[in-house]
Amino acid sequence: MNCLDLVPAFRRHARQYIMYKDTDSKLAGYLSDGIKALSYRWDRSYTITSPASETFIVAPDITQNDEHPIILAASIIYKGSMMAGSFSDGDFAFNPTQGANSSLQLDLNELKSMLPTVRLAPAISAPLRGYDTIFSPEGYNYLMGWINTL
Repeated sequence: MNCLDLVPAFRRHARQYIMYKDTDSKLAGYLSDGIKALSYRWDRSYTITSPASETFIVAPDITQNDEHPIILAASIIYKGSMMAGSFSDGDFAFNPTQGANSSLQLDLNELKSMLPTVRLAPAISAPLRGYDTIFSPEGYNYLMGWINTL
């Protein structure tokens, strides 16, 4: 599957933010970056090859369930790279990345709800077996051993 196949859906998703000078090949590059960004969160893997300049081939074909998260990730990368500009004067302030209704934050929240959460195993603590005797000075019950022998 070529990343160019997902460009129309990507254009529909981020329509007002895509600049006129951005070609389909450049947007396909953002889609391949989105695939790479999501690859560690999935149990399946996609291989991206670039046989020619600005051409990105994905193998195996992207499943339909994965298309929307890939478009969201590419949109986050794209908007994050272009929304760096903010300004403020005495009466008015504009920052496109802040606020609960910013398109970047909405994409992040939607992507977070689609991805599986990764949790670490809970910590377990236990005494070291070699030091847990009553006769070891480093043991937890060392003084109890001396008190019981008196």
